[in-house]
Amino acid sequence: MKLNTVHVSHFRSAENSELFHVDQVTCMVGKNEAGKSAVLLALAALNPHGATPAVLDKERDYPRRMLIQYDQRHATGDAVAVTTTWQLEKGELEAIAAVVGEGVLTSDIVTISRAYGHEPKIEPTLNNEAAVEFLYSKFKLDASERSVLNAVDTTTALIEALPKLTSPTAKHQQLQAYLGQVGSATARVIALIRARMPKFMYFAAYDRMDGAIQIEHTKALIANGQIDLDQYRGTRLFTEFLDYAGVSLDEITGVATYETFNAKLQAASNNITDQIMEYWTQNPDLSVAVRIEQARPGDPPPLNTDTVAWARIHNALHRVDTPFSERSAGFV
Repeated sequence: MKLNTVHVSHFRSAENSELFHVDQVTCMVGKNEAGKSAVLLALAALNPHGATPAVLDKERDYPRRMLIQYDQRHATGDAVAVTTTWQLEKGELEAIAAVVGEGVLTSDIVTISRAYGHEPKIEPTLNNEAAVEFLYSKFKLDASERSVLNAVDTTTALIEALPKLTSPTAKHQQLQAYLGQVGSATARVIALIRARMPKFMYFAAYDRMDGAIQIEHTKALIANGQIDLDQYRGTRLFTEFLDYAGVSLDEITGVATYETFNAKLQAASNNITDQIMEYWTQNPDLSVAVRIEQARPGDPPPLNTDTVAWARIHNALHRVDTPFSERSAGFV
């Protein structure tokens, strides 16, 4: 299978990428924060490799400014995040023809899309009458055996009609048993294509700061010297981020009154925003927010207990905030 075209919509900052073609080598060019990673992440979620799992999460990935109107905007079904077209190769076409019949698949181009909360949707173009004729020939139904099924024009309809025959022949019964095992022609073609779909891996070779740390856990890592271990690199970058902002974990958590606590967090947020924006002029709508909050039990460990420090980026243009770790590598 060869990927031909991609269209990403309703995904983070990529509200509509428009249709673009993919060749043997495809280079995506744009400013940092322009949405290049959003397009790649949406494509990765079409059929992700287990080593780099990517999922479509409505609360996280649907454009935040429109999330409250999601049900009204998509009343007839969930929003589609990525739509692709693929060209089937000769061996794949032959494998499909061997199973459902020659000429049943009428195009070597197939559309595959994925919506929020759903598995990939595969849409081949089939000649349903040819699929029915293939089965009639395969089981050698004669004219009279075909005539009682005269109104049937799809294999799905055939599956429904066979059990309703008042006097089925042995061939009818054999065909019914066969279809009970393999399903409709459409289902078989979809299964064959699904098994041949390439898997997507998405990765970036950059050190990334964690978007949040559990404060008590981080203090323990600092105290016993484990903070410098490679596995805690993202946590260490977070503590260095706070130092760069002009505050430390002890300084923030040692404050006894809310106003002083809030003032220190706002000062840290403003300080880091000013320092970043001194060099980062591509998107003036971004600002940094440092938060300290009680953990929520549903979050992954160790962020589900005690106290959590969050670093988030607020985008005033789109009116949405995201973890610092999810910004583009250039920004981080």
